[in-house]
Amino acid sequence: MTDIREILRRLQLGEPDRRIARDLGVGRNTVARYRQWARDQGLLHAALPEPATLAAWLQPGPAECRAHEQSLVEPFRERVQALHDRGVEGQAIWQLLTEEHDFAGSYSSVKRFLRRLTPPLVRATCAWRSTRAQRRRWTSASAASSWIPRAAESAGHESS
Repeated sequence: MTDIREILRRLQLGEPDRRIARDLGVGRNTVARYRQWARDQGLLHAALPEPATLAAWLQPGPAECRAHEQSLVEPFRERVQALHDRGVEGQAIWQLLTEEHDFAGSYSSVKRFLRRLTPPLVRATCAWRSTRAQRRRWTSASAASSWIPRAAESAGHESS
């Protein structure tokens, strides 16, 4: 989003497309498309919109997606969302769509659609590095876990 705001800012300053493309590492055609879009939106002579507003404007609607990018499940979005919110599984949703609406799509298309509705939770992973000597110590310590030295013995003193 920052690059798009920078393109818009430079377009407002009147910089040529070639210079913007070279400096930002984008294609001249990309800059030209944003120039045309900004002209259509009236942004060439207005204040730069906030990043959230700009993101909302740039988000394509379902009808604007190319045919191969739009899901066959999209016309049934509300029904699928309601069923999914109630906890109905994807297989059952697909079966209901085929029975009630003569849905021609596959179960896989329903699965992909559901994945986009509820993206998976991000899991944090922690890596712990150890040396071979440390692993050997832990292995031998776990094998002899029933024996725990007393404080006096571990300090080199024998108790009597």
